[in-house]
Amino acid sequence: MAKSFYTLIVVPHASPRLRKLKLPARVLHVLAGVGVLCFFVAVALGFSYIKMAFKAADYDKLQAENTDLKIQKRILEVATVKLGEKISNIENLFQQIQTLVEGDSQKRAKVNVRAVGGSKIDYPTAELLGSANLKDGIDLLRDRTAEMENQLMLFQEVAEKKATIRRSTPTIWPVKGSLTSQYGNRADPFNGEGEIHLGVDIGALFGTQVRAPADGKIIYAQRKAAQFGLSGYVMNLRDGRVRVRVEGPREVIEDLVRELQKGPPLSRVDQVSVTWLPSTGRFASFGIRYAEFDP
Repeated sequence: MAKSFYTLIVVPHASPRLRKLKLPARVLHVLAGVGVLCFFVAVALGFSYIKMAFKAADYDKLQAENTDLKIQKRILEVATVKLGEKISNIENLFQQIQTLVEGDSQKRAKVNVRAVGGSKIDYPTAELLGSANLKDGIDLLRDRTAEMENQLMLFQEVAEKKATIRRSTPTIWPVKGSLTSQYGNRADPFNGEGEIHLGVDIGALFGTQVRAPADGKIIYAQRKAAQFGLSGYVMNLRDGRVRVRVEGPREVIEDLVRELQKGPPLSRVDQVSVTWLPSTGRFASFGIRYAEFDP
């Protein structure tokens, strides 16, 4: 069988001579195969380079994110330290309040009741800050804060009750004068019969100013507002004034203002200031409010 040859004609530049180069078909096929193989190798190298470029970009991104996480971790550590300092200050204040409240023997039994909620274990703040796991330390700090908050709310309730008792306990003389009747057994000044006198009588000149020795219940303004069918509230302010807020027909409110300007018997009204505002309709009846809960 005759061999197959491929003839390549080479024409040099500016030369009339021709050169022939005979290549066997097998050699040409081998060269073609090598060329195709080199092409695929080049494509594979290209894809590998692109993949490495993407990996390098992802590495740079991860490195940047890692740097951000380190910064955030440092900020979180600083915030945790500051939170620990605040909790330590709250713990010191908590101990002071506990000492003051438990000094009252009447409240001792109630104060010693454990607050509801929060951590069941008493973790010292130093131990929480020294925790290896920052997240666990923060969770423990959060539980400790919730527990102290519940206990402080209990102390606040006790302190508010004590303050109410203190405000309603007379601490001054209502009027300057001499005692005309002591507490206890006495003869009734109206019928002369024996009775138990549950207070003391102080003698003074007619028209002498009488001061309220302690907080009391407002009844005059409430009774008058109920008589006129008005809604709203009345409240003693801490500076000694009385605030009355009512809603209803203007002419009826004006009648109430005139009654308040007169005041109850044996009282003195220095001034009544009136401010007219649009009705809100938020009051269904008339009642008494306290300064602690005034909106």
